Amino acid sequence: MSGLFTKELRSRRTSALAFCAAIFGFVVLYISIFPTFQKQSASFGKIFASLPKGFSENLGVGLNTFTNVQNFLSVELFAIIWPLIAIIVSVSTAGSSIAGEVEKGTMGTLLSLPLGRAKIFWTKYLVGVLIIAAFVTSSLIAAMPLASLLGLTYDVSAFLLTALMCAVFALCVYSYAFLLSSVFNEKSRVYALAGGTLMLMYVVNLVSSLINDLHFLRFGSVFYYFTARQTLALGHINTANLAILIIPVIVFSVTGYIVFNRKDIAV
Repeated sequence: MSGLFTKELRSRRTSALAFCAAIFGFVVLYISIFPTFQKQSASFGKIFASLPKGFSENLGVGLNTFTNVQNFLSVELFAIIWPLIAIIVSVSTAGSSIAGEVEKGTMGTLLSLPLGRAKIFWTKYLVGVLIIAAFVTSSLIAAMPLASLLGLTYDVSAFLLTALMCAVFALCVYSYAFLLSSVFNEKSRVYALAGGTLMLMYVVNLVSSLINDLHFLRFGSVFYYFTARQTLALGHINTANLAILIIPVIVFSVTGYIVFNRKDIAV
């Protein structure tokens, strides 16, 4: 199992490092420019105040956006950038883990080894979990020492709680994509279905926030429960939303294993 674990890490280290470097670069950029934006907070606040209420609430922008680095990052990083990259990391890692191996014809060779399907599945799954942990660390945990270097004040607990929310959100997406990877034999199908589903959920969440009559639709979107912006800005995590996101992680990962264990794969 350790040999397979090492092999999986090596095969994904380049892409994992690239994603971690990319999100770390965004964090460095936003924290570096925050002092400049803070000086112009009055002007920007008026612009944001003129936006439609539903639109501004969905993005989290407002008069308090530039009061501290946590509010600034909650808008600049978590409105679009972080969830988008996290989805790409999660879906691409899951898609190449099972479906990618089947598509290349290497899964048959792997199954011929005396490892067992349970070890193969959960080892591959665990590698993705570690990649997600590294990605979250590169964004949330790394932001704190960077803010300290610039003399910015922040709430440590807010960053840690946000890291927890982000990790669970990414694991939810990852587990769903991993289930699809267990079902299909081509990673392109995993990318298409996972990407299409998440895009639809994002649109549903956005539209439901703008149209009062469609508010009920937001409960069917994973993005409604992803409250990282509020957690970072307020320093309080919504435990109900966190629990709701944890449930799919368990359901999708266990179902994915059952599907993989029963799947007919040529050896």
